[in-house]
Amino acid sequence: MKEFKIFTYLSFILLLTGITFLTLGFDRMHNYNNPDSEESYLFDDDSEEPKNAYVGGDAYNFIINGTHSTAYFVLASAMFILSVLLFICQIQYDTRELIRKTQQENEDDPRTYLLFQVDKS
Repeated sequence: MKEFKIFTYLSFILLLTGITFLTLGFDRMHNYNNPDSEESYLFDDDSEEPKNAYVGGDAYNFIINGTHSTAYFVLASAMFILSVLLFICQIQYDTRELIRKTQQENEDDPRTYLLFQVDKS
């Protein structure tokens, strides 16, 4: 029978969540387009939509996007650390269960009683 390993599944879910936050952080940091900036006036590029642009000034948008990226990276780091901790907890639980099963098998093994048997002949 296959055992249910909840900590391993939670660890995997947190790892995927951390990868998602890491991807969102890099997306926020590297994908920026502000059609209201001077650069768009030089190239006369009105077809593009704003991407991660909140206010008119580029510097303010870079500060906002940098703060958002930092928040996503902190969340990703927390998810990775929690994932590793839960995986370690699962390993510790499995080790304790293995030790308990081994001790139970040794107690039930008749060969361990040979030293204490009395010869009846």
